[in-house]
Amino acid sequence: MLGWYLVYCRAKQEMRAKANLMNQGFETYLPRILATDIQRGRRQTAERVLFPNYLFVHIDPTAGDYYKVRSTRGVHGFVRCGESPVRVPGKLIKTLVLNEERLESQGALDSGFKAGQKIRLLNGPFKGLSAVYQMEDGEERAKVMVELLSHHSSISISLKDIERL
Repeated sequence: MLGWYLVYCRAKQEMRAKANLMNQGFETYLPRILATDIQRGRRQTAERVLFPNYLFVHIDPTAGDYYKVRSTRGVHGFVRCGESPVRVPGKLIKTLVLNEERLESQGALDSGFKAGQKIRLLNGPFKGLSAVYQMEDGEERAKVMVELLSHHSSISISLKDIERL
């Protein structure tokens, strides 16, 4: 019976497993997201795997596909419950794909902040307060507007210490 199954991949080899499975004619799905890190003082956006070490594959385990997938380079094995591999509902895969497409079309995967966007402060003396993003202040910092005692103040804060609301 044709269905989606979850494959456990070797460390950092999801792309290799996906390429090798696709070369064998299998349909695969590897959900990815955009993530922002600060490396060497610079903000960098990179595409990352949503579920590290896992890959969805569309197969028929009764037709011998199970053994072909298990012996594929980059694949460690199937996620199982007892003796048999766990079947992933097709609705889940469709939902993941639709959400990924919706976020891309809305630009929500763009990790940069926009002027006027509401944010929350994560650290420091203003921890937990809401603020409004104004602009970048160098490569590692941002200017935000905070309201304290009915007075608006502009402060400079590290990009690591803010998140979207």
